[in-house]
Amino acid sequence: MQNAVMLQLNTVIEEAIYQSKVRAEKKAIEINFVAEDKVEFFGDKKQMVMAISNLIENAINYSPERTVVTVVLKRSDDFAEITIKDQGVGIAEADLDRIFERFYRVDEVRSGEGGAELPSGTGLGLSIVDWIVKAHHGQVNVESARDGG
Repeated sequence: MQNAVMLQLNTVIEEAIYQSKVRAEKKAIEINFVAEDKVEFFGDKKQMVMAISNLIENAINYSPERTVVTVVLKRSDDFAEITIKDQGVGIAEADLDRIFERFYRVDEVRSGEGGAELPSGTGLGLSIVDWIVKAHHGQVNVESARDGG
């Protein structure tokens, strides 16, 4: 990582949330940030803001209007854990293992209770998130249930 410096993860997450505010406001989605711990890490700020912002925007994109997206930061042993929870349409179990692959898209258009439809895209966003997180010696996981976010 060329641009790696010591960073406050709380600040990185706040910037990612700020970048997602306009999209959230258009859907009347509230973004809550709960920082259980302050976490410092050595990393590339621009890359990490991009990765976290992408995850937050996915949560917004796949959620019905007037719902809540929650971002939680906590320290777990020697690493930081960022959890992003939404109230969206969820991901079918068959797709969970593949969503971080380049160009993989869940093709089925579903509607959530609030009429949320899957946005169009290239299928690169989550693969970029996965690459950035691995470059920072981390891992990204997903838990989901259909109609459960």
